[in-house]
Amino acid sequence: MHVLEAPWRRLERVTIACDRESDLGTISDNLNALGIRSTITDGGLETRDPVNDVAVRIEPAAPVTPPPAPNHAAHNVWGEVGRTNERAPVVAERLVGENPPAPRRLGHFVLGSENVEKSRQFWVDALGFRLSDAVSGPPLYFLRCSGDHHNLLLMPSPVNHLNHYAFECDDVDMIGQLGRSVLDADQTAHVVGIGRHVIGSNVFWYLKDPAGTMFEFFTDMDQLDPNWIPRTDWTEDVENMFSCWGPPIPPPEFFEPADLDAIAQARASVRS
Repeated sequence: MHVLEAPWRRLERVTIACDRESDLGTISDNLNALGIRSTITDGGLETRDPVNDVAVRIEPAAPVTPPPAPNHAAHNVWGEVGRTNERAPVVAERLVGENPPAPRRLGHFVLGSENVEKSRQFWVDALGFRLSDAVSGPPLYFLRCSGDHHNLLLMPSPVNHLNHYAFECDDVDMIGQLGRSVLDADQTAHVVGIGRHVIGSNVFWYLKDPAGTMFEFFTDMDQLDPNWIPRTDWTEDVENMFSCWGPPIPPPEFFEPADLDAIAQARASVRS
């Protein structure tokens, strides 16, 4: 993840891996069928999201096998004792003054799109993302390019924007530690959480970064294989869709950030 200075907050570029070099030709053909330009150079394919104007590079890479989390916490749960005569690891670390560990990786991002169907065509029909789940009404598409339930969520918006990005954590303790460290630096950073989503099942806490972009700490997301059958009849019932415990509904800025007008004006000034 690279952070660059810019006139307004936005997602500028994404790099995605494919399995083999021959995939680049297939993706190029898919893009041509949609009338979207691309070039294959330096072992990768370069194109742009026609709606959000995000630069996308696709290049072959070997699958990444993450190392196991060190010192994975042992839990005492009903009927099973995993830890005796010792404090929970997060408590022990706190008592000796250890800093919270860094999140593991960037897991997904969410784009607000002025034309969500055209965005879906680009990411699914051309680039090959798989549909995991979809919400009817104003459509929301949960898409993946890995085993995670979603690596990208497309949602309708009056202004193209980066809604949020998400860091994976080991467990809920790491979410709590990292969230607290963010609040120690900025008490106004909290947006919504902690809770557990219904779609994707992940535990979440949403906060804001210094640029005003919402981000998420998450853990325990559903893992899917190619045999997964998407559920496409989710309805826009936020109280039953957003969380199964925790905050029942998010604040309005979760879907429509307060700076959408400023982003729209900045985009318009570039186009003019």
